[in-house]
Amino acid sequence: MRTGTQAILIAPRGRGPIARETPDTAPGPYYISVRKEGGDWRMVSGPYPKHADALALVDKARGICQDIDPRAHWYAFGTVRIKDETCTDPGILQRSGYNLALEREAA
Repeated sequence: MRTGTQAILIAPRGRGPIARETPDTAPGPYYISVRKEGGDWRMVSGPYPKHADALALVDKARGICQDIDPRAHWYAFGTVRIKDETCTDPGILQRSGYNLALEREAA
């Protein structure tokens, strides 16, 4: 995450299935996020222009992360909106060769 970047947690842990969240309509960018115990968090995938796009892929991102790191089973996945509308930082999965649909890019 960029230094000084502010994020707004959209779908906090403990609010039920992420797919049932009502999409936020504020302008993005939106990211799928992961939070470990202790509050440490990262932008897993994004940026997505619409919250609904990020929400629809949370479960898929969770599955990919669990395949990579079995400890991810214990992490909280959700979405965040970055206040800086010019933020274009790629998520961890995009830096690892996945596109925004969370499909592996051809080498």
